[in-house]
Amino acid sequence: PGAWMPDAMNYSHDTNVYKRWANMVLQYQPDEGSTGGYFTGYAARKKHKRYKYSHEEILNEIGDKILYCSSIEKIFSRAMGDFAYQFRTDTYKEVKKIIDYIQQE
Repeated sequence: PGAWMPDAMNYSHDTNVYKRWANMVLQYQPDEGSTGGYFTGYAARKKHKRYKYSHEEILNEIGDKILYCSSIEKIFSRAMGDFAYQFRTDTYKEVKKIIDYIQQE
């Protein structure tokens, strides 16, 4: 997996997938895995759309759940959006709610 996926796995499971992979490859130590405790979401925005909430409003409303937010490189923006938020919640229902909030036009 690439892009923001390793981070999503780390945040969802409170782990370090890079270290786990290195242990498996270099030390032949299989990982027992983890059960995870969180849900990680991704919501992106496009420059040409008008959204109901500003970036500042999003940070004020759900900033405690946002793990990372950033502009997306132009080469990837058509598929991934121009600006994205990665966040962590306790429930999948809350992930959907936050995506709807961020992308509301």
